[in-house]
Amino acid sequence: MSFAMAMNWIDIMCQNKFIHNLDTQVKGQGFIAHTLEIHLRLIQSLSRNFPEIKDLEKSFRSYIDLLEKNYDEIGVKDGRIYLLKTDAEILSKVIREWLARIFQIYSIDGTVLISNINFNDFIPNKIVKRLDSFAKGDLNDGISALAHLLPTPAAGILLRVAERILQKYYERVIGKKSGKKTWGQMLHDLEKNPKVDKPLLGYLYYLNEKRIDSTHPYRRYSQEEGERILLNVKDLLESVYSKKKK
Repeated sequence: MSFAMAMNWIDIMCQNKFIHNLDTQVKGQGFIAHTLEIHLRLIQSLSRNFPEIKDLEKSFRSYIDLLEKNYDEIGVKDGRIYLLKTDAEILSKVIREWLARIFQIYSIDGTVLISNINFNDFIPNKIVKRLDSFAKGDLNDGISALAHLLPTPAAGILLRVAERILQKYYERVIGKKSGKKTWGQMLHDLEKNPKVDKPLLGYLYYLNEKRIDSTHPYRRYSQEEGERILLNVKDLLESVYSKKKK
């Protein structure tokens, strides 16, 4: 899921600091505090369905508050705010605990996190309006398939939506149509562009891995896997369309 990729990225950044003593930026778009803030929404959503992880939501929120409050005065260097070595080691440990709890929830066979979903409620209408008719129809069909517990066809449809989003985003950022470029080639170009946020690339890399995996003729998806793909597509949509054009 996108949450796991984002948390693993923060863990790597923390290890770079407390093991290799490399500068790791705390604040700013796409850095640690911002990434935690973005993924707090997933934790809040899970805690509504699974009250036993309500404490995880509180822990998550407390670390965001700590970084926002404490790092206005400490860690400043060359006009930027960097993570302290002691905090990096603690945060790395806490992130692994968070991931263990989330994976425990997702390991429950048959877990359905999104049930009887309302299309207009799940994806904000202002974002849906930004999609072309092709992507909008596929997104609706993908969510409907998941709601009817048909995760394998849902995954295929949702990955097609993700590719459409990628093509449109590539055209907007790079300034030209993707043409015959593959998903991987588009990612390569976007990765070199400073306008592209790292978390957004994380969603795209995760979805590309799932797209490649889905081509296996005997590959079937569980409900949990289908819903993870949908959550990543939702995060990708919000990252691309909730912000002002760059």
